[in-house]
Amino acid sequence: MNNRKTNVLFTLALWMLLGACSQSMVREKISIIPKPDHMIENKDLLKINDQMQVVYLDESLAFAANYLADQLSARTKMNVVVQEGTTTGAGTVFLTLDSTEAKEAYSLIINNTKATLSASTPSGTFYAVQSLLQLVQSSGDQFFLPGLEIKDEPRFAWRGMHLDVSRHFFGVDKIKKYIDYLSMYKLNTFHWHLTDDHGWRIEIKKYPLLTEQAAWRESVGFPSNQAKGLDEDDGKPYGGFYTQEEVKEIVKYAQDRQVTIVPEIEMPAHTSAVLKAYPDLACEGLDMEKIVREGTLSRNVFCAGKEETFDFLEHVMDEVLTLFPSEYIHVGGDEAPKDHWEVCNLCQKRIKTEQLADEHELQSYFITRMEKYLNGKERKLIGWDEILEGGLAPNAAVMSWRGVAGGIAAAKAHHEAVMTPGFPLYFNHRPIDLKNSPGHSSTNNTITTVYNYEPVPEELSEEEAKYVIGVQANIWTEYIPKWEYVESLLFPRLLSLSEIAWTSADRKDFEDFRQRLPYHLDRLDQMGVNYGKDPFQVAIAMQLKKGQQQVSLSTELPGLQIRYTTDGTEPTISSTLYKEPFGCTKTSTIKAASFVNGRLMSEISSVDYLSHKATGKRVAYENEFNAKYDGGGDFGLVDGRFGFEESISFAWQGFVSPTMEAIVDLEEITAINSISAGFLSDQRQWIFQPDQVIFEVSDDGENFKEVFDRKYSDSRTESVIQEVVRPTADDLKVQGRYVRVRAINHTPIPDWHAGVGKMPWIFVDELVVE
Repeated sequence: MNNRKTNVLFTLALWMLLGACSQSMVREKISIIPKPDHMIENKDLLKINDQMQVVYLDESLAFAANYLADQLSARTKMNVVVQEGTTTGAGTVFLTLDSTEAKEAYSLIINNTKATLSASTPSGTFYAVQSLLQLVQSSGDQFFLPGLEIKDEPRFAWRGMHLDVSRHFFGVDKIKKYIDYLSMYKLNTFHWHLTDDHGWRIEIKKYPLLTEQAAWRESVGFPSNQAKGLDEDDGKPYGGFYTQEEVKEIVKYAQDRQVTIVPEIEMPAHTSAVLKAYPDLACEGLDMEKIVREGTLSRNVFCAGKEETFDFLEHVMDEVLTLFPSEYIHVGGDEAPKDHWEVCNLCQKRIKTEQLADEHELQSYFITRMEKYLNGKERKLIGWDEILEGGLAPNAAVMSWRGVAGGIAAAKAHHEAVMTPGFPLYFNHRPIDLKNSPGHSSTNNTITTVYNYEPVPEELSEEEAKYVIGVQANIWTEYIPKWEYVESLLFPRLLSLSEIAWTSADRKDFEDFRQRLPYHLDRLDQMGVNYGKDPFQVAIAMQLKKGQQQVSLSTELPGLQIRYTTDGTEPTISSTLYKEPFGCTKTSTIKAASFVNGRLMSEISSVDYLSHKATGKRVAYENEFNAKYDGGGDFGLVDGRFGFEESISFAWQGFVSPTMEAIVDLEEITAINSISAGFLSDQRQWIFQPDQVIFEVSDDGENFKEVFDRKYSDSRTESVIQEVVRPTADDLKVQGRYVRVRAINHTPIPDWHAGVGKMPWIFVDELVVE
């Protein structure tokens, strides 16, 4: 399925299946993404041929005109030419400025003789160009544009996409390609994460050791990637950086395509690479052997008590500001451990001198001081939502990643906020659970969950909502060592992102969006983009209906045939065709796949289903599971599905409280011989095996008898990374109607972990009673 030619054939087959290749269907279905604000179709057709001209009426539109002509020529093999000035020739595309339009708004009118693209700014005109390019259709060897009128403008001013180049480095050509992808779908902000613990990626002439030393690490690292076969470690130094000339080239490339690059220079944490080169910027007594810790969160921070730290950062910013004309400069501010500051005499002196309450206010002092410096250079500071801790800098904007609370707090305080919560906008989180697939095994962020996200929280008043200036998705590259993996995680979810960023909330329609997807997958195929196969993948879900378990199968892309088996064999085109949910009352292995015209379109989805005495029974919870990790909802603990190490979203219920407690009602007094439950350890995700697990049985639901109690002394050791532990009480020979499981965390996360002092998550899957 990774073969590009095969993908093209598959997608074209799907496209034909949906009837999109006939001229009449093209006229009936326009597939622009993001969906325009206002569109009226007519019966006209504007043919694209060698006589077509692209005419621009203002010098500022020259790039857009040439870009359009080049794209049309490449798509149609016609010789579309560019002309400045006026012409009356038929088949002309006019690019013009109109002062009546809003800043990024545009209008697009197509009839039998011409197309007119109008906006008040070059950015609006460029967005009109992108819409026009999505309208190109063909019938045989004829290319044309359907007649219509569009009036369009974006919902949000900040429509962003992020890329981390510290963990894994991607060269200039790849960054330009990334910018192309954003501009195609009217995203206007590229958040470039240039520095982190794992590498410094931008040339700073005043500090040459940043590129001589901080840009390189001993090896590519990240053993989990090698274990999955996603990467190889040849033992050679790994890294790279962008020269200032390369940065200027990339910035100009982005500006032409109406994309603003917002650079991120991390502070006060994520500084191991810097401190490797300039250790004097660290606090007193820093253990130099622990500066670079690949794959984990370093505890190293800039020393907030040294004036040299601020001198260094101001000099760095001076050079950064000459390269990036963006209004905002991102300073990170996230995940800053305070333990070095707590024992640093200079930091403690700073706290006393500045009359600060604690180390959290010291971080606020740090960010506020850098903000004042940036404001003095007529720039604005933006940081991750941790910059709220200890008090928000006077003019700072907040990027809310730990859910939406940070964005809400910022907006209520009348500070600008960009919403980018990990669920569903971390695109490094895998959209589907496939063994050894790239990306982070956290929440499954799909095209559906991305599309259904509403960036403006309902907690905000109409006035407060104005401070939510936009929305952004992020790609962190710990588990994404290759460019083709970046593309597969970026697409097709970027299409959902573009629509929630551009299209007004009342115009969004997911079913309509699904119908527009095939055109864009075909377009990505023609471009050679290695987009993810998740829209084709079959999701297998269990549900309880009228007391019976049923299996439902679905794909995010419409028009696919789903074939399935229940005996563990691989589904083929001859297997049972899925039409509606079906019953499943015995232990079985369900496998499913999608097909188009007899061709397999997906990998095989598989779920092992176990039928036992608690299957489908009611569960009462003492404390609620987290909505992001619901494992299937109230039915999730008894739906017959088991979680596995590589995914923390499939079948797992997550609890943030110190105790997880649930009671299953078996509906009648029943002989019970064994009870078991599965618990996940994934310390990278702050998920630890519970310290204690207890099983109890009751006849009346009030008086319980303990039948199993086990304490785990090794539940906080550093050696366990990912595993599933399944405590089991066997040979019980008891009777009861109610079964209670309790999992208890007595101790917080230990000091070797980035989450030191906090209580870990409890993740539990199937409660099996036999």
